[in-house]
Amino acid sequence: MAVTGAAATVVTVAVTGAATTVVTVAVTGAATTVVTVAVTGAAATVVTVAVTGAAATVVTVAVTGAATTVVTVAVTGAATTVVTVAVTGAATTVVTVAVTGAAATVVIVAVTGSATTVVTVAVTGAATTVVTVAVTGATVVAVTGAATTVVTVAVTGAAATVVTVAVTGAATTVVTVAVTGAAATVVTVAVTGAAATVVTVMMVPVYP
Repeated sequence: MAVTGAAATVVTVAVTGAATTVVTVAVTGAATTVVTVAVTGAAATVVTVAVTGAAATVVTVAVTGAATTVVTVAVTGAATTVVTVAVTGAATTVVTVAVTGAAATVVIVAVTGSATTVVTVAVTGAATTVVTVAVTGATVVAVTGAATTVVTVAVTGAAATVVTVAVTGAATTVVTVAVTGAAATVVTVAVTGAAATVVTVMMVPVYP
């Protein structure tokens, strides 16, 4: 499904299938205002969502599948205001979320799966204000912003093997990283900021 408009105002895409195999959604607009993409499948195999807008205001992407295999979400906007990405799957295998905006204001990424294998979240914005990333499973989270204000990263996994969190900002104000895993093997947290004000890192092993 492809939706393209030079000044598309409201774009809503809903794809639902009990055994959906491959779902590809592409929404592009030079001045897109509101983009909402919802993909739901009981056994969705491959879901690819790409939303691109030079001045996209609100982008909401929700991908849900009981046995979703591969989910790739890319949201790009030169002046994106609010980006919300939610990927949920009971046995999700590979989830990749990339949100990029020159002046992205609010970015919220949530990836949840009871047996999630690989989750990669990358949020990049030259003047990103608020970034919230909540991920469950073996995880790599990267948040980068030249003037990032508030970054909150929470990584939780009952058997998360490798967790890597990197937060970088030239003038980062508040960075909070919490990593929790009952059997977390390798946890690496790196917070870098030329003028980082408050940095809190919590690594909590939970034993059965």
